[in-house]
Amino acid sequence: MRIIMSTENMPKSKKFSRWREFFCDYYNHADIFCKAKDAFEAKISEVRLAELNMSIIHASGQRASTRKCQSFLCNVRNVYVIQQLTGSSFYIQDGRSVRLEPNDIACFDGSRPIDFHSDNRFKQLLLHVPCELWSRKLGQPDQVTARVLSPDVQMGSMLANFLQQILFIAEDVDSITLSRLEDTALSLISAAFCDLVTRHGSRPRKSRTALFYRAKMFIESNLDDSTLSPKKVAASLCVSESYLKALFRDENQSVNNCIWKMRLEKCRRDIADPLLSEKSLSEIAFNSGFNSFSHFSRKFKEAFEVTASDYRRDHLKERLKK
Repeated sequence: MRIIMSTENMPKSKKFSRWREFFCDYYNHADIFCKAKDAFEAKISEVRLAELNMSIIHASGQRASTRKCQSFLCNVRNVYVIQQLTGSSFYIQDGRSVRLEPNDIACFDGSRPIDFHSDNRFKQLLLHVPCELWSRKLGQPDQVTARVLSPDVQMGSMLANFLQQILFIAEDVDSITLSRLEDTALSLISAAFCDLVTRHGSRPRKSRTALFYRAKMFIESNLDDSTLSPKKVAASLCVSESYLKALFRDENQSVNNCIWKMRLEKCRRDIADPLLSEKSLSEIAFNSGFNSFSHFSRKFKEAFEVTASDYRRDHLKERLKK
């Protein structure tokens, strides 16, 4: 992993102030405090996946709050999935407070107020997920922020192990494999937080959020079905079609638009996949649920501002360069 910030060789008097500047530029504008500034140490390493960043942070104990930084938060476009590796930390968001112990996982929306503190030195793994990508894959994050995925729960343990394994191999694999790992990570996050919301009680809003997550997972698993429809998705969840549509309206989406966006994303990934280079564009389109190649071609260009054939050609050139 590439070290992007370290206080190791800085004068003691400047370590904390330099960290505070870096934190505000890299993560969020925040009010940050530290009891022992002269003894402060911090280091951040980073690796890039496809659309995601993954970083490791080692730092001395500190306190931070973004509550007074509302004017800056609108520029922050990441949801952070945080895995505590050593030490402990405490967060508050959306009226919920959570304490993270080693291997606990939680997520937080960087575009809304967060309070954080850790009294002692800690180490964390952070997955930076663009808000737009999170919304497209998982829906709005407000019902899953500041909730703990424990390693004692099967899904929490599975996600924790997977995220740490990515760190070991991310710099040694090609961009296509990284893209697949990213898709797998987002699918695991979706499944884990769906399970978490379901287990956190049966209040109506939580139940609706869990159903929405399950609907997105069902759609993603059945994109090859050209007859996939809101009716089929609703039947898989044992709810009415009108109720399903209401779930998606809560997330400012429609079921049909979600299906077509996911189909286009699948086509985009498959077109760039060297293992599928022998497949024609029409075969890829039909295997993703399109039943008209002209319809696919038009929608692909509208979505990605490039034709499918040019997209494949450009990715082939990039692979040949490497």
